[in-house]
Amino acid sequence: MLRKITVFLIPLAACLCPLTAQACDVPVFRYALERWPAERYLLTAYGPDSLSPQQKQALAFCRNLSSRPDNPANFDLVVSGAPPGEAPSFQLTCPSVAGRPVDIWSGGITEQNAGRIADSPARQEIVARLVDGQSAVWVLLESGDRGRDEAAGRLLESELAALERSLTLPEAVTGGGGRDLPQLRVDFSLIRVSRTDPAEEVLVRMLCSSEPDLGDYSAWPIAFPVFGRGRVLYALVGAGITQENIRRACAFLVGPCACEIKDLSPGMDLLIAADWERAVQASWVDRVDPSGLASLAGMAGEFSAGREYSAARERRLSGPVIGALAALAVALSVVGAFTFRIIRSSGRREK
Repeated sequence: MLRKITVFLIPLAACLCPLTAQACDVPVFRYALERWPAERYLLTAYGPDSLSPQQKQALAFCRNLSSRPDNPANFDLVVSGAPPGEAPSFQLTCPSVAGRPVDIWSGGITEQNAGRIADSPARQEIVARLVDGQSAVWVLLESGDRGRDEAAGRLLESELAALERSLTLPEAVTGGGGRDLPQLRVDFSLIRVSRTDPAEEVLVRMLCSSEPDLGDYSAWPIAFPVFGRGRVLYALVGAGITQENIRRACAFLVGPCACEIKDLSPGMDLLIAADWERAVQASWVDRVDPSGLASLAGMAGEFSAGREYSAARERRLSGPVIGALAALAVALSVVGAFTFRIIRSSGRREK
């Protein structure tokens, strides 16, 4: 379906947008950090009328965490009465994963759970590295099989180090941007997370929910590149963790951002407590692409590139991967609005 839509969009762009701005030359990872706010999760607290003092304190902690100006977490808290006979509990939902809401995690209303919903050691480290300017932080979700996990970890570390030497940033951002802009660099790192670590339970659930059936592959290590404001790109699973697939993901993230509309890019946002706006400081996007308009042809090119990347993975997931709605305004003598939805489906790779 994507091929048909892409073929349609390219001539449409040629007819309607001959004078639009070219693709933004800011790399994807930096554009995402500056311009793609993290999607907000929904945290529902059931049974607020019958809470103990400790549970009320846990609820107050979550309410404060979702609204405080410094280091906020990307979730909204909703309180609701619990069904008869059920204990007070939390339910965490991501509003849109591959175009549909997904229940991520549930647990009792406790101070311990409240502290783990939006924060964990791994997520703190991810934020610290992204804020420091790394292009992407790769998270290796371990299977528990030492041989498989070690092999995947060695391959990722070796390939990421090689890619730091071989990949280059778009010309528009090389050579420094002046005193007011951070120096961009090709920089990757790896974090390993155990599926059985209680402190990382919510993170593990989110990662395994980022694509429809990742939960079926608990016997295999899974690698996730995380970029921007905690956005997960595609998952690489087991035998799909290859040099070529790692290279494709990294090349996409350091390459020019052809699509300024977040919902048209692959991925899912993690729930993380971080002050991303403060981390941005100065804007590369404003310096390199002040027009703020991406061409429709550029968007179509990115969709095609994303499809090639998805097809190259050795295990592909069934079901819709991405659904999106975009509006494009073309201003000269005529202003037109165009709305389209793109649904990309992928087959299934072998384990």
